[in-house]
Amino acid sequence: MILMGKVRYGLRGRSRGDCVRLWVCEAQGCRASITTIHKEIERMRNEHNHGPVFSKSRFGNPVIEYSGFRYNLHKTSRLPKGLWVCSRVSSGCKAKLVTLLNQIVKAQTEHNHAPVKKRLQ
Repeated sequence: MILMGKVRYGLRGRSRGDCVRLWVCEAQGCRASITTIHKEIERMRNEHNHGPVFSKSRFGNPVIEYSGFRYNLHKTSRLPKGLWVCSRVSSGCKAKLVTLLNQIVKAQTEHNHAPVKKRLQ
């Protein structure tokens, strides 16, 4: 199993002597998948049909994982409305989300980078 935020991926298939693996999202009807080679994420198909995942960073700050990208709550946000900026904003990425009562109401999802590759344990 792979756990990315609160999204679980289960092993679907193997090939080439067990080094290439296909993992699929465990949400019913979801088409998202991950292909790994030697425990490294090689390709992600981010076609989730079950929305964003709200969680906390390792420092306890609120984050959203959405379509393979991570967004941090902007410091000037006042709940219940939130402005979320891409975690790579310091690298010039302008992608952002606006939420109201934990529902995305506006999304600017054009990133200047690929989704973050995560090393598996």
